[in-house]
Amino acid sequence: MAARGHPITCLFAWLVSACATERSGPEVPAALAIVAGNSQVDTIEATLVDSLAIRVTAASGHGIGMVRIRWSAGSGVVRPESTATDPSGIAKAQWTLGSDLGEAHVTVSLLDSTQTLTDSFTATVNPGHAARVLLTPYGSPQILVGSSLPIAAIVRDRLGHTLVNPSIQWTSSTPGVATVSDSAASTPDVSGFGVVHPVGNGKTFIAAQSGGVRDSTAVVVVRDTAVFGGYDLQQRDSVAFPYCQYPSPNEIWCFSGSLEIDGIGGFAAKRYTVVTLVLINQTLIDSSVTTGTYQTLTPCQLTLIAAGEPEGDALKSLDVLTVSSDSTSPAPHRWGYHAVTRPQTCP
Repeated sequence: MAARGHPITCLFAWLVSACATERSGPEVPAALAIVAGNSQVDTIEATLVDSLAIRVTAASGHGIGMVRIRWSAGSGVVRPESTATDPSGIAKAQWTLGSDLGEAHVTVSLLDSTQTLTDSFTATVNPGHAARVLLTPYGSPQILVGSSLPIAAIVRDRLGHTLVNPSIQWTSSTPGVATVSDSAASTPDVSGFGVVHPVGNGKTFIAAQSGGVRDSTAVVVVRDTAVFGGYDLQQRDSVAFPYCQYPSPNEIWCFSGSLEIDGIGGFAAKRYTVVTLVLINQTLIDSSVTTGTYQTLTPCQLTLIAAGEPEGDALKSLDVLTVSSDSTSPAPHRWGYHAVTRPQTCP
C-alpha cells in the first residue's frame, strides 16, 4: 500500500509554492522582434500593404501584453506613433512612405521602459506613376537616309523622380518617312531610348507614351542633301558680317546673321543685333527672323521665296551659298553665306 504524505507536510509545500509565485510578479520584456511587414517595396507616398508588426516576449518566450511601443519613421509617416501590445505580445502600425527614393527606415522601441529593446523596419521607395514624358534627340533632328537618330525618353513621376525602365510605346506619325524602334538601353537619368530609322524624305513626328502621358518631337529626313544645313552670314552687298559699330565711347553695336535650310523645302534666316552698354556693363540682344520656302533647280541651285530677306536665286559653290534678289526689283541685294553645319560642298 502506497504511503500517504503527512497533511502538515503537504500544506507547507503548497504555501511555499504559492509564495514563490506571488514573489515572481509580472513578467519583464526580454525580447522585441519583427514578425511582419519588413522589406516591402512601393512607390513614393504610398501606404504599405502590410502593417508593421512586432512581438514582445518574456525570457520564457511567452508574449507580454500591455507593453507600450514607440514607432519612429525616418521617412514618411507611421501611425499610430505609439501603441500597446495585445495579450499575445503583438503590436502593429501602418507606414506611409515619404518622397525620398531608396531605402527608408522605421525604428520601433519600448516606451516608458528602462529596457533598451529596439528593432528597425526597412522599405524600398521607388518613383511613382508616370506623370510626364520628355523627349530629347541625341543629335540633329535633320537626318539622312542610311543614318539613325537616338532619342532619349525621360519619364518622371509627379515629384520629378525619373522612372527606371518603365514601359514606353514608341510610334512614328509617318512610317513612310521614318520608323522608330525601342532600345533596351537606359541610364539612371534616362528612362529609355528610341532609335529612328529613316525610310524616305519628309517630316514625321516621333512619339513616346508611358502610363497615359506622352511627348513627341519632329524629325526631318533630308531630301536636298547638298544644300541643307546651317550657314553664317558673311556679306550683304558690300558689307562684311559680322561687324560692329561704335556710336559713342560707351556703346558697341554688333551685327550678325544666319541661315538654316531644312532640306525638304523650307528655310529660316535670322539677323542679330547685340548692343553693349559699357558704363553699366549691360548687353541687349535683338533678333529678327524671315521664314520661307525654296524650290530646287539643281542639287546646288535654289530659288528662295520669302516676304523678307534673303530672297531670290541661290547658288552653292564649294561651301559658300550666294543669294541674289531679282535685279529688276526696287532694292536688289546680294547675300553671301558660309556653311557651318553639314558643310557638304558643291562643285
